[in-house]
Amino acid sequence: DDFERFCDYFWRFSRIAEDDRYSELEGISLAMLMLIILLRVSNKAAARPDCAMRSAYVKKAVSYLYTHYADPVCLDDVACFINISSCYLSSLFTEYAGCSFVKFLRQLRIDKAKQALSETNRSVLQIAHDCGFGSISTFERAFRTVVGISPTDFRKQNGV
Repeated sequence: DDFERFCDYFWRFSRIAEDDRYSELEGISLAMLMLIILLRVSNKAAARPDCAMRSAYVKKAVSYLYTHYADPVCLDDVACFINISSCYLSSLFTEYAGCSFVKFLRQLRIDKAKQALSETNRSVLQIAHDCGFGSISTFERAFRTVVGISPTDFRKQNGV
């Protein structure tokens, strides 16, 4: 898949920049490979006449989620806000964001929770609420699934 290949090249490119053992030519080669992938992807996207409109819908959806992640938000709410069907938004989200609407929202909420756990002294319950989780058990289960440890353990390792 182009995205995975691009990420691999980018990671290798960043490592080359930090290590004097690699030559400038190796860095240029990786940069060219990344450019080829970007051109291929952009050519595929340009072949679709409605690509800009579809991308704009997803950008609006993501912007809405970043503003309303703490609220009880669902796909229907966002689709209504953008004025498209929820089924269409769901398929666009998967196509452009690379994951489902629900996974994107969960990851956004977990990222905000990780930030709050690391930077504030608010209780885990308050953070769960502030990040849009309906209950502490839902928050802890989602957090453990995504991060691999409990919110409390995360705070101990990364907290203030």
